[in-house]
Parts: sequence; C-alpha cells; structure tokens
Amino acid sequence: MKYPETLTHSFADQTTAIMRALVYNDSNEVLLAKRAAHCRNGGKWEYPGGKVEVQAGETAVEAILRENPQETGVRIKLVDPYDYFPYVHTFWEKDEIHSNLTLFCMAQALNETIVPQEEEVRAALWVPEHQVPNFDLTPASKAALLHFSSFAIEASALAA
Repeated sequence: MKYPETLTHSFADQTTAIMRALVYNDSNEVLLAKRAAHCRNGGKWEYPGGKVEVQAGETAVEAILRENPQETGVRIKLVDPYDYFPYVHTFWEKDEIHSNLTLFCMAQALNETIVPQEEEVRAALWVPEHQVPNFDLTPASKAALLHFSSFAIEASALAA
C-alpha cells in the first residue's frame, strides 16, 4: 500500500486551531450560530467562535474574545479561562490530511443583541439550554454539549 506523501509532512502544518464558546445570557439561554452553506458543515448549528491566528501570535483566549463579537455581535467574558474541552477532527481535503483542534470554553454574554456576520454565519439566536439538543449541531458542538452538560450535572450533584 502506498501512503500519501502528506503523511510524511508535519501535522502541525496541517492543523488549524479553533476556539469556540458556549455563551450564556442572563436568561440561561445559549448562543448558537448556523454555518453558511459554503462553509464546512454548512447549514449546521454550532457554538460561535473561529480560528486562532497562531502565526500572528494570538492566544486561544484572544481569539474567542475577537471571533465571537465578529461572527455574532455578542461580546463575552470567559467564565473559567482554564476549563477547556478539546475536540480533534481529522479529514482529507484536496489530497492532504488536515486536523482541526477545537477548544471549547464557557462564557457569559456582555450584550444580547445579535448581529450575524453573513459571510460565515447564516443566522444566530438565543436558545433555551434544554432545546439545544434539538438542533442539527456540528460534530464538535455535539461533543462539547455532552461534555459540558455532564459537567453541569456532576457539579449540581456535588453541590447537593
């Protein structure tokens, strides 16, 4: 079996760092964004965020603080900047292997007015937390939902 030449290249060169946030408002609703049709996972819903500009020296925290208002108009503050959920997705594109490393965090909305960036976000809305599983989520956002939901259940059980 002949392996593609891309397997001999550095995976770091083919890895994209992405930061996303589960953003809550004061009504305990979660912000979801629907991806534009031309984007990967087009038409699916996800927690907002975007690429970390690693070459420019941007950190993951700086990226989410920039990307969330850029994509949705909603400014945020991180709830716990040290509680991340990592999700890795590897895929083939144009005969090369690529990986997305997506970090998810929890955030509080500083404003609730949504202004979607139409180039990448087809729509954005506030959703009651219990209704989020009814949406057609991207695989990464589904995994984050499961992680943070089980974390919240464990935390509430510990507090009881």
